[in-house]
Amino acid sequence: MPNSAAPRKPRRLGLVAPFILLALAVAAWSGWWIYLRGQVVSRMDAAAAQMKAQGYTVSWSKRSVGGYPFRISITLDQAQIAEPSGYGLSAPVLEVESAAYTINPVGLAAPEGAVIRRPGNKAFAVKGRILRASVSHLERTPPRIAIQGVDLEVGALKGAEPLSFSAMKIFEARITPADGDKADVFVRLDQATPANNALLARVANGAPVTIGFEGTINGASFLRGSGWAEVLGRWSAAKGSLAVQQGGIMAGEAVLSVKPSTLAVDASGRLAGDLALSLARAPQGVMALGAVGVLPEETAAVASGLTGVQL
Repeated sequence: MPNSAAPRKPRRLGLVAPFILLALAVAAWSGWWIYLRGQVVSRMDAAAAQMKAQGYTVSWSKRSVGGYPFRISITLDQAQIAEPSGYGLSAPVLEVESAAYTINPVGLAAPEGAVIRRPGNKAFAVKGRILRASVSHLERTPPRIAIQGVDLEVGALKGAEPLSFSAMKIFEARITPADGDKADVFVRLDQATPANNALLARVANGAPVTIGFEGTINGASFLRGSGWAEVLGRWSAAKGSLAVQQGGIMAGEAVLSVKPSTLAVDASGRLAGDLALSLARAPQGVMALGAVGVLPEETAAVASGLTGVQL
């Protein structure tokens, strides 16, 4: 006898369940991102208010937040930050970005350039194909800071002192926390163009200049305070020092090498100590040192005929 029961309809829950779960996950993540966006804005406002109370200048004309779904991206128009002693930075556009699941590291970029200010209302403008920085290990003092610039053009603003360089192909600077209350420092300027009438311009004789430096900061945890002067004051009072490991300058045919040395900071905030230098393959460089008074002219005239000079 034939079975007269109607055939069972196939169950479709197994087909749609993954899509339901995906929709729920997207909704949950979207809610978390919106919450995180609000937290970032609130903390940013609180930090700005705290810095203003300590004498800093912190401002921007417009703030927009994006980066959904996996990042938090903040764009500040006409951003400005300055510490009480007069050091500061301003940029037409400042971009701040981090991953949505962590604020370590934080990336910064100034695609339209920046103005760096120094005490005495002196400032210089920097523009480049790439001008960016990153900050991480925020729980350390100092945190890890990396700065990179490519195809930079540098110009002093009205009233500022002449700068040593007007352009450079690559600029890199890093400070990295290390064990034992130390921090490693690295700086490199590649294919820099000395400004007119500067000592390096005389030494290089029209050629580009490359500068490199590596060292270690001792007593790094004391590099803290509400301004650059206070930071250096605390570090100096704690007997902090800078151990120079290696470095040098290549300016045309001249090669100036820095030997291992230890420097400190005096009461005025300037580096103090003996820095051992070696100048090689540099008749033009030695004569330039004599021309600007770094070496007596008669000493420079004699030394220019030697293969190397210890300074």
